[in-house]
Amino acid sequence: MTEDADLGLRLARFGVRVAALDSDTYEEQPATLGRWLNQRRRWHKGWLQTALVHSRRPIRLARELGPMRALCAVALIGGAILGGLFGPPLTLWTLWRAAFGDLLAPHTFLDAIGVLMAISVLPTGFFVMVAPAMIGLHARKLDRLAWAIALLPLYYCLVCLAGWLSLVDFSRRPFHWSKTEHGLALTSTQPRRRDAPSGDD
Repeated sequence: MTEDADLGLRLARFGVRVAALDSDTYEEQPATLGRWLNQRRRWHKGWLQTALVHSRRPIRLARELGPMRALCAVALIGGAILGGLFGPPLTLWTLWRAAFGDLLAPHTFLDAIGVLMAISVLPTGFFVMVAPAMIGLHARKLDRLAWAIALLPLYYCLVCLAGWLSLVDFSRRPFHWSKTEHGLALTSTQPRRRDAPSGDD
């Protein structure tokens, strides 16, 4: 689930100041692709649920958060949902049109606007995707792993898959949450119990 998003919004709506802690996390990451995919689809499903719950009364949301903070909340959660669902397909479609189609030769005014948006969003999105990874690697003195940044397009394609799977989950089994099993890593401080859940309960 994404209880942090829901609780953060609820606290902010009550007037409580919400912020992120500037600290390290030693969270254990999923060890397999299947477990990772289940975790991400759970997160996307939680964001979708949070967005639907808090947008039921948009005027009240804007009044309680303030117009600017409400807009930021919508952009943050909505961007995570829509970006995960449509980011990779739209990027591939734009690159395909640029290479083999008529992207740079629009036929109508609306087509020209679409071209302008695509040309402006692609480099911006690329920067937003790559810059945090590079900054994080450098801050951790892990520059030797910079080659892994080339795998980010594949990563975001998997995020897209998780997003669409979350829609299937949300429509077919809204109360099911794919749990992440912890205590599997050799360095884990939470020893694995023999009767631990399978991760799909």
